[in-house]
Amino acid sequence: KFDYKIFVQQMFDFGKTIIYQTKKIFKKISTILQIFFLKIKNQDKKKLIKYVSFFCGAIAVILISWSIKNNQNQKINTNIKNKVTEINIEINKAKELVSEQPLLAREKTQNSLKNLEALKNEKNTKESLKTINDEITKIKSIIEEISGNNSLDKLTVAYNLEDFLTTKIEYKNDSLFLLENNGKEILKISNQNREKIALPENEIIRDFTVSENKLFVLSKGIQMLQLNETNSNFVKIKDEGESDKNGELLSSFGPYLYLLNKNKRNIYRYYYDKDKLSEPIGWLVDKQGISFENINNLMVDGDLWLGIKNGTIMKFSKGSPSSFQIQGINSLPNSPIVICNSETSNSLAILEKQNRRLLIITKDGQLINEIKSNELSGVSSIAFNNDGKRIYAASGSIIYEIEVLK
Repeated sequence: KFDYKIFVQQMFDFGKTIIYQTKKIFKKISTILQIFFLKIKNQDKKKLIKYVSFFCGAIAVILISWSIKNNQNQKINTNIKNKVTEINIEINKAKELVSEQPLLAREKTQNSLKNLEALKNEKNTKESLKTINDEITKIKSIIEEISGNNSLDKLTVAYNLEDFLTTKIEYKNDSLFLLENNGKEILKISNQNREKIALPENEIIRDFTVSENKLFVLSKGIQMLQLNETNSNFVKIKDEGESDKNGELLSSFGPYLYLLNKNKRNIYRYYYDKDKLSEPIGWLVDKQGISFENINNLMVDGDLWLGIKNGTIMKFSKGSPSSFQIQGINSLPNSPIVICNSETSNSLAILEKQNRRLLIITKDGQLINEIKSNELSGVSSIAFNNDGKRIYAASGSIIYEIEVLK
């Protein structure tokens, strides 16, 4: 049971102790002050004035220095904040361009980022540096947003081919050409018409390419089918030889065919004329740095492009390497890629199925769009449509249709 009397007595005793201790402290302070003033009184007045003047002067210098430094810092902070405000105005203008001119919007935003990073080289304070770093973080996320990090739950299905499983797709002359995974047939889709194309005696098709209304097929040798003639049949335009015996990838540009032979460590070029192919020419002039066993994809559009299993894209002009680098993206491809080109829009598409994304870039490496979807993990081949505004993506029996820009 709580005893109020004892509690009151304890509080009273505690109060007395506090008062006693306080008196002792004040008494000590009083004694110290008396000693201090006594010493001052006994000092030479001239020396005392000198010491006091020196002390006051030192305090004044410190205060003035602090005031000047503080004023300078305020000016620096204000200057940086004004420049950041100007940069933010440019960023907002760039964001207004996203829907109509995403490439220009991204370029303007990247210029703003460079201007922000340049501010770090100016005279700064801790506060102004923090302001700059915070804005750099914001603008990087804006660039990623402008670049089109679209997390798509589902891609649009253009065709369901049911039991026809596709490994390669091309789009030429308003038609889709699809190679079946067993290599026995090519399915041609024009509008709603479907036609299956097979080689005589059901020979296995290793690869194919379409150019100038002709279907070229790599099998035992190379065969050609005229697509603009009714009831036409395959014509063998090349018997199997050393250049194509172990060939794996076939591409075309105009009347030229390009064939990758990893065993021969070369890419051979043929010229087509009047149902005949020229003798093969080892097209590569400089093979340095090419890991042939890791080539995953071959495409020709005047220049020759190789997709490598580590995510690298190699560009060649007239048989020699040409500089190429993707710009405007934080995370570069680092796994096997498949590439395709648009003949009308100066665009390349890069499929990186392991990272479930599709990159749309210009042919000089500038990022246009980045499309992400879980369904891209099953896609094996991609192709632009005629105007370069859509991409067809083959995933087994499903053909997706993807808009390049939304």
